[in-house]
Amino acid sequence: MAKQRAYGGNYPGWFEVCTRQMIRHVDAYGAPYWTRRRKKLLPSGSETPVEYFQVSNLLLDLDAEEAKTVRPFRDADELQMRDEWKARSERAVAGVQARQIRDQINNWRCSIHKTSQPAPNVWRITPHDVMSAALLGSPASESGIGERSRLKSLCEANGIPQHALADDRHLLRWLLLRRRSPDQQGSEAAIDRRHLAISLRAQKSVEDIRSLVSLSLNGQTELGGFDKVQARRSAITSLTRKACDRALAQAGGCRSTVLETLTFLGNLYERRKSIGSPLLGLALKLSAQAGELEAASDWLKRFYDGRAWEDCKTGKDITAALDSLMRSVAESGDVQVVERQRLMRLLVGLREGEQMAPESVRGLLMIFLEGKSRPFGVYTMYGTYLELLGRLGAGRLLWREWRESGPLAKGMSEKNKEWNEDFVNTSFATAVCQLSMARLGAESQGKSKLEECAWLDYKAMSEMTWHSSGSVPELVKRDDAVELLELPLDGFVRGVGAIRSKGVEGE
Repeated sequence: MAKQRAYGGNYPGWFEVCTRQMIRHVDAYGAPYWTRRRKKLLPSGSETPVEYFQVSNLLLDLDAEEAKTVRPFRDADELQMRDEWKARSERAVAGVQARQIRDQINNWRCSIHKTSQPAPNVWRITPHDVMSAALLGSPASESGIGERSRLKSLCEANGIPQHALADDRHLLRWLLLRRRSPDQQGSEAAIDRRHLAISLRAQKSVEDIRSLVSLSLNGQTELGGFDKVQARRSAITSLTRKACDRALAQAGGCRSTVLETLTFLGNLYERRKSIGSPLLGLALKLSAQAGELEAASDWLKRFYDGRAWEDCKTGKDITAALDSLMRSVAESGDVQVVERQRLMRLLVGLREGEQMAPESVRGLLMIFLEGKSRPFGVYTMYGTYLELLGRLGAGRLLWREWRESGPLAKGMSEKNKEWNEDFVNTSFATAVCQLSMARLGAESQGKSKLEECAWLDYKAMSEMTWHSSGSVPELVKRDDAVELLELPLDGFVRGVGAIRSKGVEGE
């Protein structure tokens, strides 16, 4: 028992435990002793060499200045770090591209968010824009030069990448994707009139106005501004008129802008059939300014049928239209017979069967002279109308107007009747001075009705010689013209012919 305590423990199994960790030996004197068992050596690894790291590649411990295992920092280490972490061209290019992509994505998101706002935006894609892109091609192509800037701006506003502009198929795909996006489809569901009014006040080009109005009409909410009676001025029609006036003023009266505005108004009328008196007056004025007499006749008929003459503010448009017609006639060196006859139909409303339609300049003037509507500038309109008749050589009709509309013009105002009569006499005298008539023959005998006189003058235009404004003799006194107009028709014709003969001899 004592021997066991000397060599080991006194608990069961101690020998086994010790022998599992120790090895028993016997020395030369026969005394046993034990040694610790050593672990078996691991098998040798593969023959591939192991690449150990270099101490110089580690970050140096600046606090271990006295440690023998850490070497001091050398200049070569700084050069090595600079070479490893210096700015490289590849890394700089990649960083610039990453920033450009990030900014481009942010701009696209902002653009899409702006175009999807409840307020109508002129850069929202419409079916007209998709059709224009399909017909004219991408902005990078040779075709479609006129729409290039518009389409390019539209793509930028809707977040369409620049590389899509180089291919027509990609461009159409992007346009359709942006148009079919949930944000845009939801924004087109309803449009508030207040938002439309705010947007119209900010527009300065006809293209933007057209896009804005078209977008508003495409919405599910119908705009009551275009559904009211044509003679009434609604807020929408008035704002549209002001926006068109700003665009025309900014363009400086460019003919292409005038024609573009007429196209917009014509398409709007075909779509709504009711565009309000401000826009009807604008179309009449612009068609006369552009010299498009057929278009002016169509707009004059729409103006009359829509009772736009009840709006007194449209008097300025009629005056401007007559001034444009007078300017075109006065400045033209030689007006063709067809153009003169077309202008004659516009002024008096000639129809087949020797009839006169009320949808004419004369019809509007008769409404004003009869007192059904009294816009500002009736005297000026009437005087310009008479002078146009004189320049066209409509002497018979001028003689008849002295008896038909002259008394109405003289008695239009009771407060200053003498001044009105003098003004009317002066207007007729100016018109008589402008007469440029060929021989009238005897066919005027027995034909003195208004329609007959108008048709005789219309048919005689093919025999008349056109004159410029400087070669027309002027009557010395206004009373001479009044005396001529008081004569019978044949006497009036002979008197004007005598004055013309004196003018030719004087030259």
